Amino acid sequence: MGDGTFYFTKTKKGNWNFYFKVVQNKSNLRMLYYIKSIIKVGSIQTTSNINTSNSIIAHYLIQDKKAIIQYLLPIFDKYSLLTSKEFHYNQFRKAILISENSNLAKKDKDNIILCIKNDIMPNNYTSSAWKSYNIDNLTTPVVNTIMSKEWLVGFAEVKGNFYLTYSKYKYISHFFAITQKQDKIVINAIAVKLNLGFYEKEGNNFYCKTTNKESIQYIIEYFHNTIKGIKSLEYRIWARSFNKKFPYQELVKVRNKMKKLFN
Repeated sequence: MGDGTFYFTKTKKGNWNFYFKVVQNKSNLRMLYYIKSIIKVGSIQTTSNINTSNSIIAHYLIQDKKAIIQYLLPIFDKYSLLTSKEFHYNQFRKAILISENSNLAKKDKDNIILCIKNDIMPNNYTSSAWKSYNIDNLTTPVVNTIMSKEWLVGFAEVKGNFYLTYSKYKYISHFFAITQKQDKIVINAIAVKLNLGFYEKEGNNFYCKTTNKESIQYIIEYFHNTIKGIKSLEYRIWARSFNKKFPYQELVKVRNKMKKLFN
């Protein structure tokens, strides 16, 4: 569901504010409206990006506590978060329910919520969805029972890249990759599910990728008519240039066009 953030903080007046936010470039407003159509509540706003000139960012935001409890929590309770973001969701969920507990005094609420907020995620935290597995016993049937196609499409929309790259032999290859910091088992599971190579970088960064033509063909079919946001345009340009078997000079044009549109 995009790159969502669960956050809560105490105001100067002593009240606790809670919000769920998804941030995207303004060009990806379509995805935010799609998310809002699923959750049914919240607002969408646009602001200038102070870190980048001439850039507008869009926010999907829910900050009404009752709306969060009624509409948002049931979604994430039903569909488990597969990444370490589960830790932050569990903190958020516990804290917001404590804040609405009429059987507790305000001072007690404050102390409990503060303890929850100060809890630090372990470096090796893994979502409970994978509690019975590790990277050595992941198989396609196992991954398919945990990771739905809808989840993977949403994750790839934020973390995935469809692009063209120059090989060391100076020809252009179609390339697909998904990257993520932490969550080694998630990237490994995606590699199993999509038949990709799995790689590890310094700094706890993981990625899976391929330029293999059979794998690219499978990925094209897998993501066909599934992506909702601006990534769908990137995918369509990329997939069309593969399916049409464009010659080298045409691929150069496509690559340059994609760099201009999406970088």
